[in-house]
Amino acid sequence: MNFQRRSLILCAFVAELLVAPIASNAWAQAFPSKPIRIIVPTAAGGGNDVIARTIGEKMAESLGQAVIIENKVGGSSVIANDFVAKAAPDGHTLLFNGPLIVQTAGLLSKLPYDPLTDFTPITEVIRTPLWLAVNAA
Repeated sequence: MNFQRRSLILCAFVAELLVAPIASNAWAQAFPSKPIRIIVPTAAGGGNDVIARTIGEKMAESLGQAVIIENKVGGSSVIANDFVAKAAPDGHTLLFNGPLIVQTAGLLSKLPYDPLTDFTPITEVIRTPLWLAVNAA
C-alpha cells in the first residue's frame, strides 16, 4: 500500500474518532423535537394558506413530525408577525409571509417588532410580481 493511500485511510479513521461523538450528540437533540407551527397572516383558503398547507404536508412527511398551519389574520399581518417575533427562537414556529412583512413597516409608523432584525429568512417559496399603477395624468 502506498504512502498516500495509508495517509488517507489514517486520516479517515482519525476523523471518524473525532466526529462520531459530536454527531451522536447532535442526533440526541434531533430536530424537530415537537410539532412545527407555520403561522400564515392571511385567511384560510387563500393562496398563501394553500401553499403553506401543501408545504406543511410535505414537511411533516419528511421530518416525521406534525406540522400545524395557523392562520392569524388582521392588522396588515402585524398580528401574525408579532406572534412569531415573540415566539421561542427554536425553529418550531415559522412565519409564512411575503413582501408584506417589509411593506407594512413603510405603511405603519410603529410596529411591535423589527422586520429586518427579528426574523431570519429561510427560503423563497414562490415569486410573484408586484407592481404599482397610477393615473397617467
